[in-house]
Amino acid sequence: MILSLPLSEAIKNLSFGILFLCFIVQRIVKQDFYLNPLAKGLLIYLATALIVSPFAISPYLSLKGAWDILRFSSVYLILINDFRDKRGWLEWSLIIGATIGVVWGIVFWKLLWHKHQFQILSLGHFNHTAIFLALVLVLTLCKLIWDKNLGRSYFVLLAISAALIMVGLVLTTSRGSLVGFASACMFLSLYRMNKKIIVITMCILIIGGATAFFSKDLQRKGLTTTSLYSRFHIWEAGLRAFKDFPVFGVGLNCFKKININYYDGHKQDWAPHAHNLYINTLTQMGLVGFIGLLAMIIGFMQTFLRAENSYYKYAGMASLVLVLTNGIFNTTLHHEHALAFVIISALMEE
Repeated sequence: MILSLPLSEAIKNLSFGILFLCFIVQRIVKQDFYLNPLAKGLLIYLATALIVSPFAISPYLSLKGAWDILRFSSVYLILINDFRDKRGWLEWSLIIGATIGVVWGIVFWKLLWHKHQFQILSLGHFNHTAIFLALVLVLTLCKLIWDKNLGRSYFVLLAISAALIMVGLVLTTSRGSLVGFASACMFLSLYRMNKKIIVITMCILIIGGATAFFSKDLQRKGLTTTSLYSRFHIWEAGLRAFKDFPVFGVGLNCFKKININYYDGHKQDWAPHAHNLYINTLTQMGLVGFIGLLAMIIGFMQTFLRAENSYYKYAGMASLVLVLTNGIFNTTLHHEHALAFVIISALMEE
């Protein structure tokens, strides 16, 4: 499933179904069920999604949104219960899948189809593609810098993957994801400063800078503030909707159904979601859902503090920094990039 995340919707969903059924059977046979603080936080977040759905503008759409939370929460539970001894396989699957996805995108999306705003197969929208790639790149950098068991040939292969993923990230032209990635790099530099992290990070940034220099799409977009002003209007509309539905919100997947008058004369800025993790949660799930989001973040912090001192721990925390920072400009924690986040978080578990 992990290898297919950016590549095939059908394989991903089929393999998730098989994994979930095997997980249920394993729990019945073994009669054990391990929960760490993050798992409990994810279950609280899922519970709040189910609680708010009956009060949604469209309960059906809201339950579909709750399904997304159920999926990535279930993947986390599966990994910490049955795959703790397969961390190497998990990380390589994530990195290889992202690398193959980037190569596909460069060859088809850019070179053959000449399309703007780089996207990869089942990752979809360029912002979603960018968040996914940024998360995998953080894991790749941590492995390059701190994995003491990494042989020279594997180091070279990993460095090539990191370079390709960085190129793909820049080609998405997602400025919010680039800011999130920069924040994650800053955290890693401050948390575990050494010469190796400076050299490798600088190399990756140089590759990104060179890609940006030749990317006319990013240059064009980098000089405009249209999308930022549009976000201001979207955020204002979301907060107005939250003011009218403060407890349960309008429902998951129902941001697109809020009253158009909330946009206060800026109807052209209508959006299917808030382009902000925090406003999106408040608007769609109200205070109940926001408590669930906080429970998940607190659970993550507790899991991080008790995790073994390894590069998995650094990658996990850097991923949270990326998600929360990027969450100011994009709606993080859903679909494939939420799956990438929980997979990297599961690697922290011994």
